[in-house]
Amino acid sequence: MQSIAIQFFNEKRAVEIFGIFPGGVSTDINGFCQGSYMKTTSEAGKLIVDIMNDGQRHNGDIVGPDKKIISKVNFN
Repeated sequence: MQSIAIQFFNEKRAVEIFGIFPGGVSTDINGFCQGSYMKTTSEAGKLIVDIMNDGQRHNGDIVGPDKKIISKVNFN
């Protein structure tokens, strides 16, 4: 994701590329695993939408489940 973000930035494309890792999500794929660290699909979806609509530029970022930046690209 970060490599593509750099490529698109260098090509002056008007798009942001970033990753969102919502953490553990209970789905049929994992047998609806439960635990204090697991989210429902609705909770994970809300987190993703909140990050996408937070008004910040995230190009090149990897954003974690606590909305903190895990990894960032320096475009300078």
